[in-house]
Amino acid sequence: MADADPFFDRKLAAIFKAEATEHVRKILAGLVGTESAGGGPDPALAKALFREAHSLKGAARAVGRKDVESICHAMESVFLALDRGKQEWSRELLDLLHEVTRELDAAVSGSASVSDIRVVEMLERLEQPPRAPGLVAKTIEAFAPPPAHAAVAAAVPDTVRISVERLSSLLFEAESLVSVKVAARRLAEETDNAWQEFGAMRALLVASGRGEEFRSHEARLKSLKSLATRDHRVLGASVDSLLDGVKQALMVPMSSLADLMMAAVRELSRSQRKEVQLRIEGGDIEIDRRLLDQLRESLLHLLRNAVDHGIESPADRAQDNKPANGTIAFSAARLNGGALRVTVRDDGAGIDVDRLLAAAREHGDEQAAALAQTDPLSLIFTHGFSTARAVTAVSGRGIGLAIVRERIEMLGGTVTVETERGRGTCFIIVVPTSMATFRAIEVQAGGQSFLLPIAHVARCGRLPAQQHASAAGQAVVFNGEALPLVSLARILKLDTADTQDDDRQVSYAVLESASRRIAFSVDKVVGEQEVHSKPIRRGLTRIDVVAGTAAVASGRTLAILNVASLVRAALAKGQAAVDGAQPAAHKRKARSILLAEDSITSRTLLKNILEMAGYEVTVAVDGAQALEKLGAGRFDAVVSDIEMPNLDGFALTQSIRREPALASLPVILVTSLSSAADRERGAEAGANAYIVKSSFDQGDLIKTLGDLV
Repeated sequence: MADADPFFDRKLAAIFKAEATEHVRKILAGLVGTESAGGGPDPALAKALFREAHSLKGAARAVGRKDVESICHAMESVFLALDRGKQEWSRELLDLLHEVTRELDAAVSGSASVSDIRVVEMLERLEQPPRAPGLVAKTIEAFAPPPAHAAVAAAVPDTVRISVERLSSLLFEAESLVSVKVAARRLAEETDNAWQEFGAMRALLVASGRGEEFRSHEARLKSLKSLATRDHRVLGASVDSLLDGVKQALMVPMSSLADLMMAAVRELSRSQRKEVQLRIEGGDIEIDRRLLDQLRESLLHLLRNAVDHGIESPADRAQDNKPANGTIAFSAARLNGGALRVTVRDDGAGIDVDRLLAAAREHGDEQAAALAQTDPLSLIFTHGFSTARAVTAVSGRGIGLAIVRERIEMLGGTVTVETERGRGTCFIIVVPTSMATFRAIEVQAGGQSFLLPIAHVARCGRLPAQQHASAAGQAVVFNGEALPLVSLARILKLDTADTQDDDRQVSYAVLESASRRIAFSVDKVVGEQEVHSKPIRRGLTRIDVVAGTAAVASGRTLAILNVASLVRAALAKGQAAVDGAQPAAHKRKARSILLAEDSITSRTLLKNILEMAGYEVTVAVDGAQALEKLGAGRFDAVVSDIEMPNLDGFALTQSIRREPALASLPVILVTSLSSAADRERGAEAGANAYIVKSSFDQGDLIKTLGDLV
């Protein structure tokens, strides 16, 4: 990549100064808040401080500030130790962190770097932080931060950021008028309904000879209807015009990040002796500056990740017959519906899935084990999970990509990854372009109302209870795919009493996130509407499935559900049932199951359930085909439906028992036939277990298989 000119360097230094000053002030504010906390430090503080130090380190690396980068890397280690309980908060440690942060503040506020001697001294002290016993609350009750700290924390940076923040505040106030516009629309609709009802009543009164008594009421109601309609029209147009004007003032092109991205790739590639070219497409696409500010750290981390993990050294690329220059392609594009898609693609080595799985085994927690079975690539977004063999100044802590996913999901977006060994890796980010107003589906579950961002809703519908119960478990067929039907109320741990309509139809919403789809059953799908998001209440900030709150037409404030978290929770719930029933399935060679089922929906769902449990599954479309496959191969068990063409499940079981080589083979019948007589026929035929689909639970099936095989 070409060297930057002096103008470029000055521009980049100004960007770094503004960004770094913000990070330093947040670190200082966190430290001051810790000292004034009467009940001890917030458990989440160390993680928040780690993120600020991590972001500042990345910005410093982009502009070649090795002094700031080195100090931030050492501070990361301290904050990580505090987060993981390997280090205690103490007065001595706070004094050290304050001193180092003041040095950082002086370094980023001026143009001079910290001296090499001073950097070495601070690094040595941070590598051996004081371990005085006792928490902050016990040792610094009377401790007040020095005036210098307060002055730094209270200072307002004299930069253009001030005007942007004021403009953002103005936009927020304008966006709050959306709820007024929605209320005006609702008032207009209600008065129109009242007018129509009055018209019907008037006809009856005229017929009875009393119509003249209500002429004055008719005039008043007609006037109110006209006023409400006019106010809604005028207010709606004014609010929309004001919003569009202020939003346009805050729109910036994606290319405004180009200088920072170029510098980040250039500095890191040079430090690692790699040759990397960055290509940017879609730089002319304009987005809300607030959204770009939220995306900046995540995008820079993905670029650094591509250089550090993705692009190989020139020697390694030569061995694979690749050009010495690696390429990272950054592109931005608008999708249907106004969403923004950003991709970061490299032509490097790709992700080693085998190493991911090995690291998952070493990691040893249930979440990693579940993801290793269902979606190994998602492991890279797991907190504390890394395939790096050592911690470097760039990566290896297993924190960065977890932070990226968390930040993207807080914006109501998703981040996914695709990879091909030896060809490269692509990260795909999709986020809504509006920070405050969006379309949402209101649903009711467990007696409460919630909002689902429409960008993540693939379908809403209803189906008869017998239809979803006729499949193995509960399922919804979407685009030919059998999706598990999960109760939203159960995922949210709410009252799951039966609140469905009397006609026994089940309402559901198919939600999608990171290329995964799950159908969630709900009490009712209320409908779609435009909503205005609000800052999340403090009491909800620790609830993973809540992304925020929003005002709806009725004036109520409802929780916006985090679809990505809902999908993960649903998948984890299914996997937990499997893992809990058969913990040894991951520790031994996979067992082989023959599945006989004529319904493609039931067959697909059962196959997925069995494979999630670690079994190898061979399918047969009826009993006759199942017998053929039994004669050609070896299986550890048979799972079969009863009502099938050519040869039903009863006859299949009897045929198995007549064959000496198969006489002891476990057979489980999974059927919609629930009568006592049918159960007796199953036992007489020689079935080891009989499971009724209407009360099917995948955990029961897996546990039964585990007991039998």
